[in-house]
Amino acid sequence: MNLEVRRKLGLALWNYDGKELLQVDGFCDSKNPALEICYAISTSGTTGLRKSVAVPRSCIWKNIEDFRDRFQITSSDVILFSTSVQFDPSVIELFLAFECGSTILLTPDEFRSKPHLLVEAIRNFRPTVVQLTPAVLFLMDERSLSWILGDGSPLRILLIGGEKFPWHLINKFRTRGNSTRIFDVYGVTEVSCWASVFEVPFGCENIFIGTPIFGTELIVSDDSERVESELLLGGPRKCYIDGEFLSGPTPTGDLVANYADGLKFDGRRQDRMKINGIRFNPTQLCSLLCLEASIKSAHLVIIDNTFLVLFVQSKEEINPMTISGIFPKLAQPVKVFYLDSMPINRNGKIDREALRELAIQEDGDLISILEKQGISLGETDLSMSFVDYGFTSLSAAEIAFQLKNPEAMRDVLNPHLSISKFLEKYSNSGKNRETARENSKVNFDFASVQFVDKRQPLALWAYDTGKCIDGNVAIGRTSNGLEVVVVASHSGRIACIEISKGLVQWEKTITARIEASPIITKNNFVVVGAYDGIIYVISLDEGAISWKFNTNPESSREAMPKCACVWKCQISCGSPAQPQIFKCLLLCTTINGTVESMNKNSGVLQWKLNFDSPIFSPLCVFRDGFFYGTTVGGEIFKILETGQKVDSIKISSPIFAPVFEESDSKRLISLTQDGSMFIFNGDLEIQMAIKFKDHSFVRAPFKLPNDHQSLYLQSTTGYLLKISEPISSSVLAFRFRLSSSLVFSRPTELCHCETEAGTQRNNHLLLVGGRDDWLRCYRFDGKDSHFDVKIEDLEDDGVRIERPTPKCPDTRRTSAPAILWSASSFVSDQVNFRVFV
Repeated sequence: MNLEVRRKLGLALWNYDGKELLQVDGFCDSKNPALEICYAISTSGTTGLRKSVAVPRSCIWKNIEDFRDRFQITSSDVILFSTSVQFDPSVIELFLAFECGSTILLTPDEFRSKPHLLVEAIRNFRPTVVQLTPAVLFLMDERSLSWILGDGSPLRILLIGGEKFPWHLINKFRTRGNSTRIFDVYGVTEVSCWASVFEVPFGCENIFIGTPIFGTELIVSDDSERVESELLLGGPRKCYIDGEFLSGPTPTGDLVANYADGLKFDGRRQDRMKINGIRFNPTQLCSLLCLEASIKSAHLVIIDNTFLVLFVQSKEEINPMTISGIFPKLAQPVKVFYLDSMPINRNGKIDREALRELAIQEDGDLISILEKQGISLGETDLSMSFVDYGFTSLSAAEIAFQLKNPEAMRDVLNPHLSISKFLEKYSNSGKNRETARENSKVNFDFASVQFVDKRQPLALWAYDTGKCIDGNVAIGRTSNGLEVVVVASHSGRIACIEISKGLVQWEKTITARIEASPIITKNNFVVVGAYDGIIYVISLDEGAISWKFNTNPESSREAMPKCACVWKCQISCGSPAQPQIFKCLLLCTTINGTVESMNKNSGVLQWKLNFDSPIFSPLCVFRDGFFYGTTVGGEIFKILETGQKVDSIKISSPIFAPVFEESDSKRLISLTQDGSMFIFNGDLEIQMAIKFKDHSFVRAPFKLPNDHQSLYLQSTTGYLLKISEPISSSVLAFRFRLSSSLVFSRPTELCHCETEAGTQRNNHLLLVGGRDDWLRCYRFDGKDSHFDVKIEDLEDDGVRIERPTPKCPDTRRTSAPAILWSASSFVSDQVNFRVFV
């Protein structure tokens, strides 16, 4: 919740460091005591901008009283508390236990994504009241579902909510002898928490919204029968949305059908899809698919407003005729993904963003794409067109989706364009396509890794950015000497925070999404680029926008150009990677799979090199004029400053991280998305391969200034791994949990000097931004993490939780950090490269 909203509501922000509770700021207003705010929470933002919701006690307590009486909760009940505290149903679990004196069973956050651990906890501790999302149920195996919904289940009350009720799954495993009362609960965060309840009888297939709870009215915007209308929530239960009290019924954004027996949920208004002029309801289509016995769940996503992609949780593939019979003729899925389980977000719901990223990452070369469609180059007359071979719009859409190019669909359906011309247009230039050595042909002996799980470092403070953080943070000092960190997130919010105590100095919110890393210039300006094509320059001291530069000349958005554009150069595509400078060259990589070099003084393009797949990482530049790079297709390449490709190797896993040079040696390291580490020499000869099970890497390894003997790896799973150098065939990895969610940014370490009781002390701090929206600051000393652990002392599974006494910390002083970034050059998403002063 930002400063403005807290000020409107008269709320205070407190920080608990494990020893004492300190008020960070406060706006308590004695003139407005009637608010009685019980708690504040944010909406998920999946259906629009995130909103801060402040919930009065009178609003939530109606929900607690209703459930207490309706479900007859007593002190003999055991209530499972497994919901994320960032999802408001967790308040129900907590407050019900407080109100009724019940036992509360707490489980770690990771249990939501590891259903076998959740089921084991239910078996061992036998809770009687359980609240779950459908996505968590879908993760459970058949044996677990048969037990939970079987005759011997310990559950007395099972509440299922947050998503469409999975009646087909319940009916498949629920037995007649099962005594559990099962309820579908419906609600929205804007009227926290639940609004209605429907008890699901045995074998029921018609799930209704049900009866409203105390203090809630269900209002349909259009009362005509069997017409989809929006559901509104009325009654005295009201919350404050972004600091404002909204009068009148609260819109839910959910569509309902009005039947004689009640209201039925029919999807969200924002979820309606339109493909080729055909508008349809994805919720209904997925429900029809789930009638197939082998399908647990199904979900649809649209890529680039053009391609419909279907995700199915099933052990066997569906008959294509089944899919084509359910979907409209002009809105057929171009790709079907079969998953063992659906990804879930922190709230236990289906993670649609993760599904979209999975679809986007799907890639393949043109030859293999055509072979899947029955076009074999050795057996096909390339002078004929695809239309001559009977290709339909569905086949064309699938090819265009695989090529990530909507224009390819028109070319496939062009009867006058030969297949050879198509290949010429959509294949990469043969000049730079050298035969890569396929590592899949080499039998790698992956070195073993033993993990030691360490306690999470002490968290000093945390800041909610509103949406996920993908970029790195920037460290700097204000004009009055205050050490600060600047962070930006998908919410468009840029925040400056004092590092030692986590005090917010200023916040600036723009209307566009930010994935880039902010930088701080030498003259104390924060510079960051956003999805609107504008580069924002903000005063580090005041948080005011000093000027902004529009990189898209065709845009009509207002700009404040207080700079002179020195030069600009058109590149083939956008790039998430920071450009590199070598002598007079400026080198950039693009997601179109190119490496492009231009003169840093004039902007004149020097050379361009094409690769078969996107490049997300910057080049690793060596002083001798050799550049090393990686592609998403798994290629590691070596090129000269002249643009000549010297050598390359290819491995089987996508690579998003740049090449890293191991210290005190000539060895290079590459980390992959599937958790592999490859160590090779300058000639790209692989010397060692290491597999870090259950981990994934999108950032290069890094060193901490106070620990030169160790290498740190940031896993996207939220763990920080530490291994000793030099790396040998037997690897011991210490693991620190830094986030319960995905982490795509690199942790930033600094030494902060504090005075305590007249004595100066150096604190080593670690700043980590995660995809759970939070920036966290930990007290972390890499040297304190060296424990006397031997590999032979570990358990058979290679994982051990350590609780030893650390050695005495290193008391050597480290100077305060310099500003991490001072560059002022960027690659924009509008594929114009600009340098300005």
